[in-house]
Amino acid sequence: MRLPSSFKKEDGGPETFHGRKEGGDAQAELPSSGGGLAQRALRVGGIDYLNALPLTLYLPLEGNPSFELFNHVPSVLADKLRSGELDIALVPAVEYLARDDYGILPDICISSYGEVRSIRLFHRCPLGEVEAVGLDLSSRTSALLTRLFFRELWHASPRFAQLAPEDLGAFLFQGAEVQCGNERAGESLDAFLLIGDAALTASPPHGWNCLDLGLEWTRWTGLPFVYAFWVWRGGPCPAGVVKRFQDGKSRGLERIDDIVRRASLPGGMDAASARHYLSRVIQYDFASAQVEGCLEFFARAWQAGVIDKPPRPLSFLSEEGGVDLRASPPGLTVS
Repeated sequence: MRLPSSFKKEDGGPETFHGRKEGGDAQAELPSSGGGLAQRALRVGGIDYLNALPLTLYLPLEGNPSFELFNHVPSVLADKLRSGELDIALVPAVEYLARDDYGILPDICISSYGEVRSIRLFHRCPLGEVEAVGLDLSSRTSALLTRLFFRELWHASPRFAQLAPEDLGAFLFQGAEVQCGNERAGESLDAFLLIGDAALTASPPHGWNCLDLGLEWTRWTGLPFVYAFWVWRGGPCPAGVVKRFQDGKSRGLERIDDIVRRASLPGGMDAASARHYLSRVIQYDFASAQVEGCLEFFARAWQAGVIDKPPRPLSFLSEEGGVDLRASPPGLTVS
């Protein structure tokens, strides 16, 4: 299987666009004021995947408060937001359920209606016969979506192996065996999940098939799927912060050509394909259809037992610091 060079890139690394940092310890980078939010920069967690650049590349970092942006893979962003190392992060959608005080920045998300291209499941036998699945450790929401599909659509109960990207690469390139669960060690995978830029141009090995999980979700539900959105960790949000994130999104969507020109595209992806991906495949508005799709995923995942936190309404921040309970999950009564 051919993968783009970005596949093996580890979390952390050099500075990228506009001084935005990748990896590292967010707390260690803060000014030593020792004060509250009004006395230091807000710690913002982003992703350096191509589909996140319209939301992060033109985010205004200067202001009151100032922002400091750190890039991590999705699963690390979720952990750092939960632990308090970040104040705002572009987290996997399912992370919203981790804390009751999380608030969503309105009108911004990463979603797709139909194919997404960057969330793909490769398999070498019929899906109902799959016994062992490799899941990228970088993923949270897409990994849960994979589990949901196997349980509810494909009626299979495979073992799942959480794999670091380098281990998945060893399996793909050298045929190395990996441990999958506690019952059997050294079992080869029948399927594996690939996310992010690595999935955009990956070609399946001979004898393998590939599914686009965004397309599978829309075929199943008729709804878009929401992969990530900006989440505020809790407490009063400083005035003007929501608008700055919305302005960053607007500027990014107006400058898709500039993003494509400046970005390090996944190997094998040309500028025209990247432009189509960012302007036509990925959707960035958190509109009513996305709200419905997100809540539908939470409800189905909860009913199938693949998440351990019950669904709850989506709480969107307002510029005044309050929240807007936009909707409730299907079948859930909100008191």
